[in-house]
Amino acid sequence: MLAVLAVPPALAQTGVHCAPDLIKAHGLKLPQAVLLRSRSQEDMAQPSQLLCETTYVVPGPQARAMEALLRRRYGMGKLVFECCGWAPEKGRRGYFRRSHPMADGAEAVYAITLSSEETLERRWDRIGKFYLTLSIYAL
Repeated sequence: MLAVLAVPPALAQTGVHCAPDLIKAHGLKLPQAVLLRSRSQEDMAQPSQLLCETTYVVPGPQARAMEALLRRRYGMGKLVFECCGWAPEKGRRGYFRRSHPMADGAEAVYAITLSSEETLERRWDRIGKFYLTLSIYAL
């Protein structure tokens, strides 16, 4: 039996490979990450530069190892405490794939970032979970 997955025409023309699990779809090695949710343009009420995004949970005690890997392998900024949670310094995301031009003249950008929810806790092992987000944008 042959299964055909319907790809929205607008996304099919971009050359972008969106999938419910971007880690798996792009062959990334991030074993601490557990899939939480995925969304694509079809899920959004307003048109957006965001083509698709997948969010994963990383347990707090494993966040230091994940941060080190993301900084080393993907160029993400060091996590710093901003206001009320942890986020990459100066908003510096990492990139899990090279950007490329799309048919409509835009550029596909593949970003990866780690952050925490709002917390005043400074010890990562006491934070229940961090969020790893892989996003594909059209810029």
